[in-house]
Amino acid sequence: MKKKIFYKIFILFVFLFLQNQKLYSQFSNPTLQKKYKIATKEFNEKNYSKALGLFLYFDTIKTNENKIKKILLEIKYKISVCYINFEAQERFKAIPFLEKIIKQNLYKFPNKAYIELAILYHSDYQFKKAIEILNIFQEQTSKRNEHYKFSMRMIEICKSAEKIISRKPSIHLENLRNISMPLNMVNSDYNPIILPDLNVMYFIALNSKSGKKEIKVSHKEIGIWKKSKTININFGEKIDINSISLAGISYDGNILFFQKKEKKRADIYFSEKRNNSFGVLKKLDANVNSRHLEGKIYINRKGNEIYFSSDRPGGYGGKDIYKVKKMKNNKWSKAINLGENINTIYDEDSPFIHSNSNTIYFSSKGHNTMGGYDIFKSKIIEDDKFELAENLSYPINTPQDNLYYVISESENSAYLSSVKKSNPNYHEIFFIDLKSSIEQSMINGNIFTKNMKAIKASVKVINKETKKKENYIFTPNYKIGKFLMIIPPGKEYKMLIETKNFTTQNIDIRIPNQTYFYKMFQKIILEHVYLLGKKVGEKTIIENSFYDNYKKGIESRLNSDELKKIQEYRNKLFQYLKKIKKTSKDLGPDKVNKLMSKTKIPDIKEEDNSNLLLSFIEQAIENVDSTALEELGKNTLYVENYENTFFISTGEKDYDHMEELEINNKIIKTAPTIRAILENSEENSLQKKEKIINDNYFNINKKYITTYSVYFRQGESDFDVNYNNKYFAKNLDEIARFLINNKKLAVELQGYADSKGDRIKNLKLSNERAKAIKDIFIAGMDNRKRIFNEKNKLSIISFGDTKSRNEVTEEDRRKNRRVDIKIFELN
Repeated sequence: MKKKIFYKIFILFVFLFLQNQKLYSQFSNPTLQKKYKIATKEFNEKNYSKALGLFLYFDTIKTNENKIKKILLEIKYKISVCYINFEAQERFKAIPFLEKIIKQNLYKFPNKAYIELAILYHSDYQFKKAIEILNIFQEQTSKRNEHYKFSMRMIEICKSAEKIISRKPSIHLENLRNISMPLNMVNSDYNPIILPDLNVMYFIALNSKSGKKEIKVSHKEIGIWKKSKTININFGEKIDINSISLAGISYDGNILFFQKKEKKRADIYFSEKRNNSFGVLKKLDANVNSRHLEGKIYINRKGNEIYFSSDRPGGYGGKDIYKVKKMKNNKWSKAINLGENINTIYDEDSPFIHSNSNTIYFSSKGHNTMGGYDIFKSKIIEDDKFELAENLSYPINTPQDNLYYVISESENSAYLSSVKKSNPNYHEIFFIDLKSSIEQSMINGNIFTKNMKAIKASVKVINKETKKKENYIFTPNYKIGKFLMIIPPGKEYKMLIETKNFTTQNIDIRIPNQTYFYKMFQKIILEHVYLLGKKVGEKTIIENSFYDNYKKGIESRLNSDELKKIQEYRNKLFQYLKKIKKTSKDLGPDKVNKLMSKTKIPDIKEEDNSNLLLSFIEQAIENVDSTALEELGKNTLYVENYENTFFISTGEKDYDHMEELEINNKIIKTAPTIRAILENSEENSLQKKEKIINDNYFNINKKYITTYSVYFRQGESDFDVNYNNKYFAKNLDEIARFLINNKKLAVELQGYADSKGDRIKNLKLSNERAKAIKDIFIAGMDNRKRIFNEKNKLSIISFGDTKSRNEVTEEDRRKNRRVDIKIFELN
């Protein structure tokens, strides 16, 4: 048997080797052959980042030769594989490549392409497209195909997801990064085990240096999760912590349960807390543990019932949820399967019992799931009998895994662990506010320049879900630099800011969920970025301040007079909100737009609704009770800061590297989107350490920002400062500092020569000139050499006289004897 398998693998290897050799030879250009060979080698060795940069070069090739077309189509598939495997947040970039493959219908292994595209569509909430592509797949293949059964289940899941997501949720999920910076910071935080009072949380974090698991604990005080601490548990010498997961906790928090994996089985252990530390692990008895896999458990308040998951024989399939009871002799009873209303042929896990409402919550890959694990609930009718499980719906459930659901005794809030859409390997812990949201929120905003001078601006807001423009957005001309937004909370929006001297700003924002009315503030600063006196870009700084006394528990500490003032302030603002909406609606959008162009507030007349609207907006922006705001200011829930720099391209196209948006059948050119959204704050935070992920080995579409030229004497490569601008040293130092401070920029030194002399010697001369500038460039600062020796940060290209400008005069020849210091933006 082993010989047969080895023989088949050997034959496949030989076939692939010969096939690749055949493919190499299809390129007549030796350089292309070499590049393709290197790319294929990197791909086969699963070095997807390097392979991607190489394969993307080939994707720019256009040809009419059918043989080459077939190779390029296969390259498209390999590009999609690279995106899926390279970095998870990049995986959706594979979609257009897979779509092209399927559209042309030439790829010789279409089955895998169809399935991979359907999985990406599903993860990207494009359920209709996923169903369509799976139907096409089923029409073209046999039911015996290895992917056919999977495609049937995927269609069921997508249809279920379509129904679930169409419901309008009245709840909101909050990433714990939003309300507690110690959690979900950089690496994956997951497997939360939370006490029923929701004030103590144990969870697992991956150490960023060692990659090993750490068990951490965090305590919540006055509504805020404190910095987590690593806890030490005596696992014994023979137990590797990477084989351990948290499985549950006793009601009083004095016993932690662990799952220990070993080959194909996993058992449940427990550790008792004594004097603020946990003792040695002990194994639960044989009625809980079996020779198979036991998962997460829940133990009730009395400590006499345990619910747990297991894939032991005799169940419905996969992992099922079981129950054991403590008997008089303190032993556990035989395990009872919870039945078909809970368990399915797929996996069930993470049970949690809400004793007040007599409800079981659990995760399942079966029933009407949206994909992966979804959270379900079921009423306990009587002992060991349950109602049919009900999906908790979106946004609690998503197409990714959702686990470890814990709900408060009041049923007003809950926590869960969920996988991010952009990265299936990245878990985060979420807080769920189960109270109904208010319909509208009010946001005051200010737009300034760098020196805090107000800017006249027009603000538009697009609801990302409905794709429609919000109506109640006001930018009164008489209040230059100020705006007022009245929009529903708990949603994502695209905010466009148009000003006279800046590119239209394109900002993705999310308004937090609000269960009662309070005011929010936003400050936006726009500034020009200069290098050597030339404008090379624009910087946008966004500060969102969200005030919420209730969540911070402040109101419980205020006296009756202070509470009364804050409540009066909120009520007054809420009344303005209602008046503004009603008056604006009565006037209509055209008249409101004209009003916004007024340079001052007219005298108010009761019968004049136009003037009343301006008055209401004025009061909503300016009407603040100093005592109330002082108390609010002390207790800011969180302040978000985002910074983004958009560098202007020197390309020929006016709108090179800009984005296009269609609003009311009109195309608007904007700067690239700034994602000022907390769920992705690690991508936008001021503290974020930028990471260059693409080696751009064959990047033919570099976005050049600016060029600074250095000139040389005839036939020389040594730099002569007297032959150049007297401010050369100062300018070069400014360029170096600018590059160090803007980590997404790099520099390219392009060497040139005039047309006199031998071409090969000129090529060498241009290279020596570029190297001479490099030596000067990296000198002068202690950290400069280290930074500019990093991959991608500085590179040299030598052109010799191949790109010499037309030479008529000596000045023309002088301009050809140069090194261009070209600054460009890394992809």
